[in-house]
Amino acid sequence: MHHTISLHRRFLIGPRLNPALKKIVEESKIDSLLYGEDFPERLKNQQEIQRSSKQLKIAKPKVFYFLNESSRRIRMQDTSLSRPKEVT
Repeated sequence: MHHTISLHRRFLIGPRLNPALKKIVEESKIDSLLYGEDFPERLKNQQEIQRSSKQLKIAKPKVFYFLNESSRRIRMQDTSLSRPKEVT
């Protein structure tokens, strides 16, 4: 009986959850708590993984525009981490 009620509660709550949480929720097993006793720990682990993955993403190269002698804009991408030299 407890298991059936818990499944129904999860069914009602599921569509309102954050999409990032759905995988954790679907994999959790029902015990004395609706999403398991280890749910807070698994949630913290998932959040740490997401934070770490954001730090590891490659940054887009910066685009600089310079004016040349004929006053046309020149687009230049900075592939290094240092500033490009000014065109004189």
